Amino acid sequence: EGEVLELVSPRAQEVGLYPFRLETGDKQFDQTIHQVLFQPSVTSLNIQPGEAAELSFTYATEDGTLVTKTFAFSGDSYVISINITVIKNNTPLTPSVLWGPSITHTSPLQQKQRFGRGRGISILSGPKVYHQKEEKLKGNQVAFNFVTWAAYEDNYFAVIFLGQPEKTSALFRKETQEEGAPLYFLSVTNVTRAYLGPKDFELLSQLGFQTKKIIRFGFFGWIAEILLKAIKSIHSAFPNWGVAIIILTFIIKILFFPLTYSSTKSMAKMQELQPKIKALRAKYKKAKSDITQRRKMNEEMMKLYKEHGINPAGGCLPLLIQIPIFWGFFRMLAVSIEFRHSPFVFWINDLSVKDPYYVTPILMGITQFISQKMTPTTADPTQQRMMLIMPVVMTIFFMNFQSGLVLYWLTNNVLQIGQQYIMNKLMHK
Repeated sequence: EGEVLELVSPRAQEVGLYPFRLETGDKQFDQTIHQVLFQPSVTSLNIQPGEAAELSFTYATEDGTLVTKTFAFSGDSYVISINITVIKNNTPLTPSVLWGPSITHTSPLQQKQRFGRGRGISILSGPKVYHQKEEKLKGNQVAFNFVTWAAYEDNYFAVIFLGQPEKTSALFRKETQEEGAPLYFLSVTNVTRAYLGPKDFELLSQLGFQTKKIIRFGFFGWIAEILLKAIKSIHSAFPNWGVAIIILTFIIKILFFPLTYSSTKSMAKMQELQPKIKALRAKYKKAKSDITQRRKMNEEMMKLYKEHGINPAGGCLPLLIQIPIFWGFFRMLAVSIEFRHSPFVFWINDLSVKDPYYVTPILMGITQFISQKMTPTTADPTQQRMMLIMPVVMTIFFMNFQSGLVLYWLTNNVLQIGQQYIMNKLMHK
């Protein structure tokens, strides 16, 4: 709604458990420091860009108890430096900093609209990043040692606690209530800094410590990263993310035209050979049960392919090479915060949620059908009829996908139709 986003869940107030609460393992002492009044170093902070300031909270008693929480803020950064001291009866304790329950607040409508809306944690321990969704937590807790950073996150935002790998540990836990949904908390020891903000690839890259891995680009993540950099460059010249998606899709289509042409050419040749292939299968009709006939039929087919200069895999390999690009594009559009609340044209005012009127998914299904009808195939009539169900399945599948993803696939289909028309003309010649 154009307002500043509150990362603290409203459930924190409901249950009286707020972020940055301290836990030492001594329940009675913890309860005491949660209820007492701390002395703030200032009454308010208003930090402008280029400025920095500190805010300290102090609680002290005559019996040697001292608790201080100091936060250092910068007007240019989402990073907060944290320094915590806990002394009980002159004995230093190692506290955990708590975050929870959950992160941010989205309405039921927003949750229904958004794709990839799950919340959970990510942990960098050693060389590996561990991900754990709230709803998939087995048992009541999971612990991690030697943690570089621990984060509570949703699809677009994160609270990342950075510590000292040799000293920092993290605990993700679930607390079941008598009424209402379970509460989830992340507690981290030896915290030195915290990042509270968007999962912006550039900002996280600048933060370092592999925090950019919190953005789940998937198996072909390096391709998604390249595509994100490319689309941001396009956006700098054409400041509309929908237009940038269309332009990048067009560029990818041009780059892959030679492969697509090779694939179509191979399929067209295979289509021409179908009568001869059927004749061979009729000649060796016992090939399924007779290994000798099957060997002879395969030898003659390979000879036939060689005579006509056809590679049987020629129609598939170019498409397989393109799959990582398609998946990288898909994941980039699903998790990149740049598309959140970004309008395109007319009724599409947020590329990160589904098309409210389902116009683009229906157009996508229609263009998929047209493209499929135009593409040469070696499938028999029954298989061809079965394949025509795919556009319907794809349309239903894409109904609830983000409109940015649907726009990409729709653009790809439209370009494929134009490309197929050109290639069919070339094939005819």
